[in-house]
Amino acid sequence: MFNTFQKELRAHGDGGYHRLAGKLEIDTVMDWFGRQGLQAPSSYAQFLCEVGPGSFFGGALTIYPLADRHGRSVESELGRLREATSEGIFPFGYDGTTESCYCFDAHSGSDAVYWFSWEEKMRRPVAPRFGEWIEAKPAELFKDQIYAGYKKLTNVDELVAVMEERAAFRVRLASFDRQLQRPPDKPNDLLPRYNKVVLEITKTRPVSIPVLTVMVARLGSKYGAANVEYATIPVHDMPVNTPVIRECYVFDPFNVPFGDLVVKFNPVIDLGSKMRVKFKELSGLLV
Repeated sequence: MFNTFQKELRAHGDGGYHRLAGKLEIDTVMDWFGRQGLQAPSSYAQFLCEVGPGSFFGGALTIYPLADRHGRSVESELGRLREATSEGIFPFGYDGTTESCYCFDAHSGSDAVYWFSWEEKMRRPVAPRFGEWIEAKPAELFKDQIYAGYKKLTNVDELVAVMEERAAFRVRLASFDRQLQRPPDKPNDLLPRYNKVVLEITKTRPVSIPVLTVMVARLGSKYGAANVEYATIPVHDMPVNTPVIRECYVFDPFNVPFGDLVVKFNPVIDLGSKMRVKFKELSGLLV
């Protein structure tokens, strides 16, 4: 079982793109569920034994360990979930970007997958069967560009040349809207989840890169330094030595209170960080 998923793990195992926590024994799984008073969905239990929990697709899918003293687990998130809702569900993973979680019915043993929204305090059906849901994930979540950030770089000189062009720009935060919005190109989004950010950008000399990426940090939230996103702004049409105003909409993955929003621009990109894939001016070089 899980042939497609395991084929993906073998094909793209470089550099931590998939990080496995280790397979579990079926007796361990069933004992844990019995102590928690939960019914284990059969295909989910089989996945824990054949593949195991872990972080997959560069963090785009996490399957929680049953218990972990140092991070999120089914056990830790179950406690939070029971405080938030009376629904009979238990969490088993998340998508790496939000406060919501994937979950199962707690007592029926059903393999149906649900999505619980911490914001709305309700669950929605995602898929009728966990096995089919997880087997579809490689086609849905694998991204060449993201995976490129986990492979060894062989063209450092070209990457450095892009950073030298980034150095031609000056970036200043002009303003931002604290109220979350729907971007103009996504009017049908279920929830408003973007801050409108206005930047003043100056290009000091001619360059060839068509876009410029900056880091946006939301300061003073419970997530600390992890509460950052990246915004990419078109700059191909900017005149030299003339400040230009650019608007962008920056996704808020956590939607928790924060104190301030700042824009951090450094021409140098840390090529040792997996976050190098966030810089779209490098996209043609990370292959």
